[in-house]
Amino acid sequence: MPATSTARAHWTGSTLEGSGTVTTDSPALDATQLTWKSRIGEEAGTTPEELLAAGHAGCYAMAFSFALSNDGHTPETLDVAATFTFGPDDSGFSISGIKLSVEGTVPGIDEARFLELAEGAKDGCPVSKAFAGNLPIELDARLLQTA
Repeated sequence: MPATSTARAHWTGSTLEGSGTVTTDSPALDATQLTWKSRIGEEAGTTPEELLAAGHAGCYAMAFSFALSNDGHTPETLDVAATFTFGPDDSGFSISGIKLSVEGTVPGIDEARFLELAEGAKDGCPVSKAFAGNLPIELDARLLQTA
């Protein structure tokens, strides 16, 4: 049976002066504040793009760990950042691209295989699949040396 995830948003007022909250069914987010000013970087707070980026980073970390482990290379660490670029365009505002960055400590793997599996995980990650064809997804992968 497929799993489902639900989040809810509540908004009051105009886009520019109003505010809202997002809440998830899990305890991860509980009435977390949203404002337009935080979205455009004028004040602290989360944004829809940041929440998408968090989901993408987590999904990619799991997908890459799965690919590495299936190839016989259990990662010691994978540190993933997902950056979503948001700004004005011809029709208003949009997300124009995604950059995934990963640094990994993976014993017994060479750099070429690490990079190959990193790319495959990018394409196989369910969140990446949801954005495929709609947004460019760039990947920067770096294998860290083990001691």
